[in-house]
Order: sequence, then structure tokens, then C-alpha cells
Amino acid sequence: ANESGLSRCIDCSAGYFQDLTGQTHEVACPPGSYNPSTGMSTCFACDPGQNQSSYGQARCEVCPRGTYGDEDSTYDTNYSFPTSTDYCNKCPSSATTREVSSESIQDCICPEGTWGEYTDCQACIEGMLCDEVGLDLPKQDEGYLVTLRTSRRLRRASEEEYDGSINFDIWRCLHSAACPSGEIGTCADNRDPAEVACGKCLENFHFDSESKCIECSSAQATLILFAVVVLACLVLVALAFLANRKLA
Repeated sequence: ANESGLSRCIDCSAGYFQDLTGQTHEVACPPGSYNPSTGMSTCFACDPGQNQSSYGQARCEVCPRGTYGDEDSTYDTNYSFPTSTDYCNKCPSSATTREVSSESIQDCICPEGTWGEYTDCQACIEGMLCDEVGLDLPKQDEGYLVTLRTSRRLRRASEEEYDGSINFDIWRCLHSAACPSGEIGTCADNRDPAEVACGKCLENFHFDSESKCIECSSAQATLILFAVVVLACLVLVALAFLANRKLA
């Protein structure tokens, strides 16, 4: 009341509301809602990816990285307006999110240093490279060739069994430059990825003094062909000599 004894109305504060007439107090917006303005008769549900766990707030808080808020607005019987979740859900396992304010569990991804589905993130081991978030498959580290598991039984630099259906062979390369970091199964230029640890050049290429694979020139190809022919002739001569020696 003022000095003349007459009552006066004042606006509700931000974060508060009053939806009835003739009231002498304002009501705090409940958890899961907010009100950014004064003089309001309602509050607003937090948007997906946000939450509010306190009463009487003028804004909602964004869900931090590694959490999400995806619940739909619901009506509380104590209020005439919808409210939303008053908490953020944590991503499963060790998963995280790329940004804050994520709205769905589908935004959850494996953190740096791991790979796989967000429900079962696998740690990178020797030879693997997981230098970013959200990798479905690991990369290969420099100096290693990483391939999906095959049936070949050769000595490995490192071997790891996983519970899932995806397994890998990891080979340490003789020359680190032969196996650059990046997508698994990648060899340096002109090296054969079908060979163990990128150990051979592709057809019509040969090693130079720095172990790089360079293309054979026409003269080199001719020389190699000539050497092969000469070697074959020598083998035939040797066989003929041995056969004649036995007959004698």
C-alpha cells in the first residue's frame, strides 16, 4: 500500500511470475523453467540442450560438454505452463560431445585417445593414432601399418584383441617414412599396401638410395629385362652342363 492507503501493482521480477489476480506476492519459476523478463504471468521451459535446477532463474544453463539434454517439455500439475528437465544426462561410458548444449544422446562421441561407438570407446594402443574426437576407426601412427585383421600369421609389432567384431593387425615398418600417419592401410607413395609393413614397391617402381619408391625408366626396365634373360640363359647352360656330366 502507498501513503494514501491505496494499493498499487508492481511487475514481477525476472525469474518470477504471477498468473492470478489480486495477489500480494510473486512466484518463483520452478526448476526446468526460466523467465527473462519482468511483469510476466508465465515461465518458459528450457530448450533442449539446456537445463535449470534452481528456482527463480532468468535464464537456463547450457548442458556442459560430455552431457546432453533431450527430454521433452512436460506439464507439472502445480503450474499452468510446461517445464523441462532440471538436469543434463551424462554420455555413456567415457564418451563426450563436440560442443556444449548437446540435445541428443546421438551427439555423444568417443573422446581423443579412443575410437569406436560412443557406448564402448576403445583406447588406442601402440601403432594407432587417435588425435581427434569422434573416430569410428583409429588412424595409424607414423612408422606403423594398421590393417583390419587378416588370416596371415606373421610376427606383429603389437596385437590387441577387442570384445567387438573389429580387430586389427599392426605392423612396425622398417622405415618409418614408408608408413605415414593417417588413414589405416596407407603406405608412402608407390609402396604396395598389400605387402607386410609396406615393404615393397609397386610394380615398375624400385627403391632409390633413400628407400623411396621411384618409377623405373625405360632404360632401367630394359636393363632389368636383359639381366633376367642373361640369368635365365646361365641357368639353362648350367642345367645342360650338369645333364651332360651325368651322361658322361
